[in-house]
Amino acid sequence: MDLSTIENALIVLALINIAILCVAAFVFNQNCELRIELKYLWMAIDALEEENEKRKQEAA
Repeated sequence: MDLSTIENALIVLALINIAILCVAAFVFNQNCELRIELKYLWMAIDALEEENEKRKQEAA
């Protein structure tokens, strides 16, 4: 099968687009995991602040 130069260029561009989409999906996935980790970090900070407030009230 003999492909023309334009067809070869289109195939290369399609492969580049697929690679860009894969990288974008990977970055998006990493970003979502980071958001989830930050959510749990804030929840832990809130729990520590509440515990600190309870201790202050008990000491007073």
